[in-house]
Amino acid sequence: LDAHPRIVECSAAARAQGVEPGMLLGRALGACPDLQLVEHDAAVIEDRGVLFVERLEELGAGVEPLRPGRVLFAVRPLLRLYEGEAGVVERVFAQFPRVRDVLRVGIGPNRFVAEVAAWRAAPGRCLSVEQEHVRPLLAPLPSRILPIESRMLETWQALGLDTLADVAVLDRSKVAERFGPA
Repeated sequence: LDAHPRIVECSAAARAQGVEPGMLLGRALGACPDLQLVEHDAAVIEDRGVLFVERLEELGAGVEPLRPGRVLFAVRPLLRLYEGEAGVVERVFAQFPRVRDVLRVGIGPNRFVAEVAAWRAAPGRCLSVEQEHVRPLLAPLPSRILPIESRMLETWQALGLDTLADVAVLDRSKVAERFGPA
């Protein structure tokens, strides 16, 4: 059992109460005391994850699984094949007609931005973020979404570094000196 369980997905009603995917379970329960948790069946999720990857690979995508239900793949090699970004996205959605309304697709100039874009996309939609829109997208987001050790995150929060905008204004060399190169 994960020492810090997080919400994987939530309903629109839970979102209206302030619950978001990725949120710590304790915070989610604080935001929505009536939250009903649904346990997942690991074997079923793994089987569907394999099918998910296989269907994307059928499109010609070089897929990198992140965790069940989340994958990364480079869009650039598929752009000419499917006549642009919209064509690639439509092909992805067409591969999953039964769950199209819950799929989220994110496109960005790097892995992190693409994953954040998918996380921020409305269910059944794609959010594409151009380089000039990266800062406005990331700035208000909580620093807890960064892939950093929990001890470092706790220190950052104690220092008041609650958003990515707070982190972005710091001098990189001083951060690396204090917290290490990661």
